[in-house]
Amino acid sequence: MLQTEFHFYQEGQKHIPTLPLGSARGCKQTLELLSSASSFRTITGELVAFPGTEKYSSILECEDLYPISFEGLSPGMTLWVECLVRIMTPHIKDESRVLLKRMPVLGSLLFHQEGELPVPIKEREKEALLLEKHTGGYVSYRPLLKMILKKFSTKTQEWERVVGWRMELEEV
Repeated sequence: MLQTEFHFYQEGQKHIPTLPLGSARGCKQTLELLSSASSFRTITGELVAFPGTEKYSSILECEDLYPISFEGLSPGMTLWVECLVRIMTPHIKDESRVLLKRMPVLGSLLFHQEGELPVPIKEREKEALLLEKHTGGYVSYRPLLKMILKKFSTKTQEWERVVGWRMELEEV
């Protein structure tokens, strides 16, 4: 039984379970784009901007019957996070591939075209490969992000038998 699409793991430990059954149903994730870009105004009031790198911060939270496997988690730890949030990127007419900025979670790529149901598409590293040319649309995917654990907390409501947890992360 699939309880969530979200998963996280340490480098080289992808197959070690971190989400016991009943610990991660109905999760919520927020991705916030952080930018190292800076800007300032000249003496004449003109805005001058310097581009920077685009990274994400994320908050994951859930309430369920059991906690996640959090023993051994500590702030500063690097984790691979298979996100719940989907990133959408435009697909240009007649192109057979779309370059993605981040690695997609395996099997998460979908092609969206107006008036049609989303269709799974093939992937190769950071590329979405369309088997036929289209008139345009969007490619969506769940990103696989290398992130640093900033904070972790858990809470329990004794009488309601509800355990909640929250992770705050930032992309490396």
